[in-house]
Amino acid sequence: MPDIGRNLISVASIADQGFRVEFTKTTCSLSKGTGVQGIGKREGNIYYLTGLQEVALAVASRARDGASREIWHRRIGHCSLSQQAIDRIQKSVMGLEIITTADPEGPSTICGVCMEGKQTRDPLTGERAKCEEVLHTIHSDICGPMAAEGCMGERYFATFIDERSGRIAISLLRQKSEVFERFREYQAKVERETGKRIKHLRSDGGGEYTGHGFQNYLAENGIIHRMTPPYTPEHNGIAEWANRTIMEMVRCMLLDARLGQEFWGYAALAAVHIINRLPSSAHNNQTPFEIWFGVLPSISHLRVFGCTTYRHIPGPTRRKLDRRATKCRLVGYAEDSGSRVYRVYDEEAKQVFTTRDVGFNEETKEHSTDSFRNPVLMEEEEIGRETTQNLPNENTTSKGSLTGARRIAPFLEEEDEVSIGEPLPPIDPDERSSAINTFDEDTIVLSRPQRREKGNHKPGQESRPNLPENTTTCRSQRVHQRQEMFGLGAWPAFVAVVEEPVSLQEALQSENAVDWKAPWESELESLRKNDTWVVEKVPTERNIVGCRWLFRRKEDGRFKVRLVAKGYSQELGMDFTETFAPVGKFTTLRVLLALVAENDWELHSMDVKTAFLNGELAEEIFMECPEGLHDITEPGYACRLVKAIYGLRQSPRAWYQKIHTFFTNHELQRSTQDYSLYINHDKRILVLVYIDDLGLAAAEKEDIGWIKNWLARAFEMTDLGERTVFLGLEIKRDRCQRVLTISQNSYID
Repeated sequence: MPDIGRNLISVASIADQGFRVEFTKTTCSLSKGTGVQGIGKREGNIYYLTGLQEVALAVASRARDGASREIWHRRIGHCSLSQQAIDRIQKSVMGLEIITTADPEGPSTICGVCMEGKQTRDPLTGERAKCEEVLHTIHSDICGPMAAEGCMGERYFATFIDERSGRIAISLLRQKSEVFERFREYQAKVERETGKRIKHLRSDGGGEYTGHGFQNYLAENGIIHRMTPPYTPEHNGIAEWANRTIMEMVRCMLLDARLGQEFWGYAALAAVHIINRLPSSAHNNQTPFEIWFGVLPSISHLRVFGCTTYRHIPGPTRRKLDRRATKCRLVGYAEDSGSRVYRVYDEEAKQVFTTRDVGFNEETKEHSTDSFRNPVLMEEEEIGRETTQNLPNENTTSKGSLTGARRIAPFLEEEDEVSIGEPLPPIDPDERSSAINTFDEDTIVLSRPQRREKGNHKPGQESRPNLPENTTTCRSQRVHQRQEMFGLGAWPAFVAVVEEPVSLQEALQSENAVDWKAPWESELESLRKNDTWVVEKVPTERNIVGCRWLFRRKEDGRFKVRLVAKGYSQELGMDFTETFAPVGKFTTLRVLLALVAENDWELHSMDVKTAFLNGELAEEIFMECPEGLHDITEPGYACRLVKAIYGLRQSPRAWYQKIHTFFTNHELQRSTQDYSLYINHDKRILVLVYIDDLGLAAAEKEDIGWIKNWLARAFEMTDLGERTVFLGLEIKRDRCQRVLTISQNSYID
């Protein structure tokens, strides 16, 4: 009030200093203790005071040191200044002078800075009303991806838990997107079992649950989807608890059984089978099985996971003197097939069987085999990229992996005993093994021996490989050097072959420079013709795969050059995922030759030029510029591969998928016994595929010509005419006598 001309004194302020103020109609007085400190007279509506020295000092001091509650709250670093806190502080320190206002809590009870700097999550208090009937609410979640792919190709599992009973159902998934289909199967099954309908589904807000297809299906079926808020897993606590419990049991069961990580899926199924039959304190010590079915469960059929079992061999599948049982390992329970039906893994056949005729030995622990060396299972998020070296290798033979069973093994439980899946044929190393790069740090692959020069072989000298003592094909020995594969100790015949250059510069400067240059230019033309790569800028932190030119002198004298990627520098999950590709079995070849001889069929062969360049890549791979080319002139750029090339880990698989699509589109069906054999039953045509070598058999020459024409239109082919050599086997025919002879004289001559 600038016009008042005098200082105003706050009655409330001086009262806080211990003064007493008394007002009458004409005067006022201020006193402290027993003495009067000042008297005032009324003029109009204002009291004018005199003799206020002590009062003025008190008010001045108050103005200098005192402050409002809000200011003091900011002065002490936004600590709490509730009334209780003020009383506690004033007892312990001096100088906390707070100027009070009409509102004892200050102008605002909420400090915006404190809300931004101290905000915490509200505690989860209270309990939700529990469901009174089964299927009222289903809790679901997905666990994974796991560090190792399971025996059936699974990387995740989805849980469906009924809130009322606590009964858990589990589905093994290869991809998260499969959860929608698994939920539909689960719904159909449980609604038929109970006669009730699912009313609510509780899950997190993951994309696998929020897709349009899933949401539309829930809406059409009247199911209310309750999604938890982001980053609030405790709101889906029932499903999270189930995942943790299952994973803890899986780890312990695999460790106790000394089985490999690839059996985690079977262990998870067994864990759920057990959990559903154990009492839960959350359900008044009742078991989920009892609440669901209304009867007490029996656990007398449970056995130690991974224990030794002896599976009975059915009579129709054995002969008189054959053994009547085979040794296996217990890997679970076939719950849907009836009581006391078990899943057992035959380590010799590399298959999982469902059977009820089985004996157990739970006392002895089996020792882990070399292929099952790393039984500790964790999710990929927990262990990082370094774990990938322990994953099962898909390029190993069927004796060391379950690769085939992973791809094609569904659960078949309708019969009393049935084999689950059949392993696909292994990749047998031959003269293309070094170009295909099918070997890795776990397996030694020897190239097919070159023909020896006459006179080098001494009488009585063994023609078998003379491997160093420290060389082994056991998967447990993971330290193998390149010289063990291609050194002089691998095959004595390597000494006699023409020296092969290791770089383009060496090849073009050798005495066979002209012979090497022609196939190099041909390979280069094939690469450009197939638009194998495009030059692009490499994204940050992306891996760049190396490459080199591979020079080989064939047994027939031909010079061959290939551009080969250094597949060992690829990173799993970024540069490749699946690598397995089947090749023809020698058993199938012998059967094919027998059919040709018996029926006097035509037998021809064709070779696919630069076969791998026809395969299309699904992954984004960057490769360095090959030696001798100048396509890249700026730093930070590399060749992004569009087509597969030799040496990439997924190249055999990409080529197989390409040739498989071709055959199925041209009236040939793939054999269920050998995935490299294709058959046209109407024309009686058989085609056996061994990477880029095709063996063609047919009853008539016209049919051979028919398939040759289609192949020549789709790929760049070399017609080798009638088959005389295939995979190192020399084939001779006497068509008059219908006799076909095979030999391997080239290894002896």
